[in-house]
Amino acid sequence: EAGEGRRKKHHAEMLKEFRLRRDFMVREMNAIDGFQCLTPKGSFYVFPSYDFKMSSRDLGMKILENGVICTPGRAFGPAGEGHLRFSFANTMESIEKGMSIVQKVANELR
Repeated sequence: EAGEGRRKKHHAEMLKEFRLRRDFMVREMNAIDGFQCLTPKGSFYVFPSYDFKMSSRDLGMKILENGVICTPGRAFGPAGEGHLRFSFANTMESIEKGMSIVQKVANELR
């Protein structure tokens, strides 16, 4: 019984932490000119769209060259083009640093 209570508490703490990371990343993505991001309901990823005149592969590579890993939306089929996938299953510190880098890349493209 005590073990079950600890598991439930740990689970609730993990959910809270992932919600914080998700909400932070969605807010940051939406603050970057050129990106639009909906809040995911059940994954560790955000899938923002963008309006830069380049393929998701090229934009993903440009972001990778600056130090952030993301997946081109095209990897998920033709409808994914114009999107990138980012994971928020990381530390808040890494997410903050990553969003700063994405912001820098977006500014360079404007």
